[in-house]
Amino acid sequence: MKRLKLLTAIFSISLFIRCEKDISFAVSDYQYFPLTIGQYQIYEVTESLYNISNDPIHSKYFLKERISESYESPTSEKIYKIERFKKQTMGQAWKIDSVWTTHLMINKAIRTENNITFVKMFFPIQTSQFWNKNELNSYPEQKIKYENKGEDFKIDTKVYTNTIAVVIKDDSTLLTKNKNFEIYAPTFGMIYLEKTNLDYC
Repeated sequence: MKRLKLLTAIFSISLFIRCEKDISFAVSDYQYFPLTIGQYQIYEVTESLYNISNDPIHSKYFLKERISESYESPTSEKIYKIERFKKQTMGQAWKIDSVWTTHLMINKAIRTENNITFVKMFFPIQTSQFWNKNELNSYPEQKIKYENKGEDFKIDTKVYTNTIAVVIKDDSTLLTKNKNFEIYAPTFGMIYLEKTNLDYC
């Protein structure tokens, strides 16, 4: 089980959307996936590993994602570089963990994680709308969808308004529990992530 929640996010609200078509229908939707150089977010990550023969292993660490620069791809898309840092406690210095990239298309939010490209969001945002998360990679098709558009989501004492949930997996049975979803808030982007994969004994 893995949970990731937003601790803080600091950035100037500025969107750079480049296309020649009329995209006025989706301007507010793009706010769920903000991209600005200098923007950063700090997440608190908790993980729990369960094994039938051993005691559960619980761990916690902090993850920082910062958009450090942008460049133009050969197809004239504006690509943003995400530097990812990690540390075990808030008192420690950040250590670089990996570098990912992300960009926006007219109807998609794209993110490349460890050289694997995923379609994170699909525009315009419509509840129960499905799209293929693996459209741009070689993995099998995986349909994901939106749920709970416009609802409040509370993390500790902070309440985020007008959020949207991206449901990646929810196929629990009497023998297994597989749940994976992300919560996005306007101007903040992803504020919460939860992954649960359990086999009941």
